[in-house]
Amino acid sequence: MVNSNIPKYKESKDMKRCALVLVAVLLLLSTLVGCGTFSYDITDYVEMGDYKNLTLKSADIDKKLQEETDSLLDTYKGETILTEGTVEKGNTVYIYYAGTVFLYKGNYKFTVGKSDFAGLDEALKEVEFKDGVATVTVTMAKDFKMPAFVSDYIKDKIEAVKEQEKAESATTSPSTSQEPATDTPSAETSAKESASATPDSEPQAVAPIVREEASPASESTTASPSTSDDEDKAFVAGKKVTFILTVNGKNGKVTDGEELDAELQWTYVFDGGTYNADSSAEKKKTDEDKKGFALEIGSGKFIDGFEDAMIGMSVVAGTKKTLELNFPSEYKSNTNLSGLDVNFDVEILSVSNFYKRDMEDAEQFAALKEDFEKANGKGSFDYTDKKDYDEKVRVKVRENLAVEAYLKLCKVKKWKYSDLEDYTNQVKNQYLNQYLNAYLSYGLSVDQAYQYASQYISQNEQKIVNAAGEALKQDLVLYQIAKEQGLTEVSSEEYNEYVDTQVKETNAYYEATETKDSDGNILKVSKSDIVDSYTNGKEGVKKAIVLNRAIEWLGAHITEK
Repeated sequence: MVNSNIPKYKESKDMKRCALVLVAVLLLLSTLVGCGTFSYDITDYVEMGDYKNLTLKSADIDKKLQEETDSLLDTYKGETILTEGTVEKGNTVYIYYAGTVFLYKGNYKFTVGKSDFAGLDEALKEVEFKDGVATVTVTMAKDFKMPAFVSDYIKDKIEAVKEQEKAESATTSPSTSQEPATDTPSAETSAKESASATPDSEPQAVAPIVREEASPASESTTASPSTSDDEDKAFVAGKKVTFILTVNGKNGKVTDGEELDAELQWTYVFDGGTYNADSSAEKKKTDEDKKGFALEIGSGKFIDGFEDAMIGMSVVAGTKKTLELNFPSEYKSNTNLSGLDVNFDVEILSVSNFYKRDMEDAEQFAALKEDFEKANGKGSFDYTDKKDYDEKVRVKVRENLAVEAYLKLCKVKKWKYSDLEDYTNQVKNQYLNQYLNAYLSYGLSVDQAYQYASQYISQNEQKIVNAAGEALKQDLVLYQIAKEQGLTEVSSEEYNEYVDTQVKETNAYYEATETKDSDGNILKVSKSDIVDSYTNGKEGVKKAIVLNRAIEWLGAHITEK
């Protein structure tokens, strides 16, 4: 069903304020429809195909239905929490972890008072060696430069890791490359769910500071990455680091001028990507949400060795392990860490086994319905059993494929540029809303989120115009079908029923997702809110109803073979 609740795009000083309000109030309304009804002769602008003799293969419909069902079941899986046994591939493990990077491990001879690390000498005088070991924490100077022997050590580490990677790749059969999966919402993915996702994965490219807070594979420090092998990797400048010095037989304090022949471990605990019970992010969560970081073992999301090293750990909550690994020789997420040794201290919170539900099983079907409605609102999963689901969703799949097939037969002869401009503004507003929500979810401020969302729009003008053109073409074609089939008259009863349904679904979604207004109350929309969200108000609502009728008509009259 076409959903036309797209707020108006305003090129004015109030655009930011309006857009930010709309993110909260109308984010779930995502499918495009232009201004009012088309009062002109559409055939002057579009060369219509022969929709009366349109055909679809039953096998194609069945295949698409299966794809939609698989997508639904992948999104809403069943979960079994494991209480005994060990972690295995395919399990989802909820963990806290913290990473310690080893910047240098090796011999270090120096004179106290003349070390290569500013701040080390003074800090060393304040501690005592006990059984040959002293540990000091130092905040490095902001103008700190990496000593030559450390830079050489890091280069050697990178080369060693490269050789290791070559040896491993030589003994591993190459995997078959696959096309990336298409991130297409299922037939059962509601407009609310679609709108909560960004149009594609480009926000990170637009705003480099936005990253996945979480994995060793995406760990990022605040320093700029090195741009050449000749540059010092002084990314710890201004940061706290730890020196562990071991001198055989040494006890007590050091003195100026004393010669030390030590084994040095110079470490840095990175703060980007650590998960622990004391973190501010975890403290803000409710007890129910304190699950740590969810990692599917075998997903390849973390650096090589991390997930494999967890296999065999006990699933009992509180189980801990230190994973001794190294970053890849070319670690693109942060080139400063390339080749370095790293230890991850991991604590298991819980382990789950997720599985696709069997929709033929009444109990599992009910659990699927419950999970779906918990995410999308009460009544959003309107099916009684698998048979009912298949019949209803197949109708929608058939309709979508019919529209897709028919649009290929139609050709735009020329554009009515006033409509194209309206549609372009609506696409801009849609992207603005979606990207604002994405950036806000990353924890950016409203000003930052708006800046990056606006930047995306300005950098993708042609993409936006193309999307607007596709949307306008579809609506013109569907409206012409409705005119030819006498489907354009909308009674007051039909109008009110449609708006009432929109109000009910929207409020159910806000309640399910606990979407709140500025006063902390669960958001609610009224009929007037829904009508105002449509371009051209009541006329826009009527147009949406007409377009939905055209889709239903086309799906019902296409020949299936």
